[in-house]
Amino acid sequence: MDINTRSVVTLGGDITLLPVKRTGTPVGGNIKVSGIKVGGNVQVAGGGGGPAIPDYEGEYTVTPKMVEQVLETADKRMLDDVTVRAIPYYEVGNDQGGTTVYIAMEG
Repeated sequence: MDINTRSVVTLGGDITLLPVKRTGTPVGGNIKVSGIKVGGNVQVAGGGGGPAIPDYEGEYTVTPKMVEQVLETADKRMLDDVTVRAIPYYEVGNDQGGTTVYIAMEG
């Protein structure tokens, strides 16, 4: 198959993608694949794609606090969106007849 043309390919079963060579020279750069649906197991072999990126295993829902919070997401693959809840806000009456407001604290 000429890799310089667009083709429609139907794939099924177990698939292994091997490094592609054109005239004896490895294909470099990024390879973009779109509009393809693949069924079965897909495995990329050879050609080095770099190290696997580990999944982020921390919290995906956080509530702001008075102290800094860090989600250790650097160099991790996110599996979902992060949800940041609204800043906690509480109002309570006080002994002087006024209102005490708690922001980002538990009331």
